[in-house]
Amino acid sequence: MKRFIKKNVLSQASVIGLLIASLFLAFSIRTSNLPLLEGKYLLGTDSYRFLRQADIIVSEGKLPDVDQMRWGHSVEIIRLTLPYGLT
Repeated sequence: MKRFIKKNVLSQASVIGLLIASLFLAFSIRTSNLPLLEGKYLLGTDSYRFLRQADIIVSEGKLPDVDQMRWGHSVEIIRLTLPYGLT
């Protein structure tokens, strides 16, 4: 019984070690090119949507009733308040 528990603990420790190593590797790969971006690009898809909506508000004065470029459902409060807050 002690042998089984010792073997089980070692296998759990090795799995946890591999998980931590893979998370560290993934994090380092994802963040390795951040200095190359030099702040030119927005990081994330919602940022582009909010920038586009802010541009529409600046040029037209308000958001249109129907957003032709929207492909998903968004929360109405965010749709109405966040773009105005950005402008």
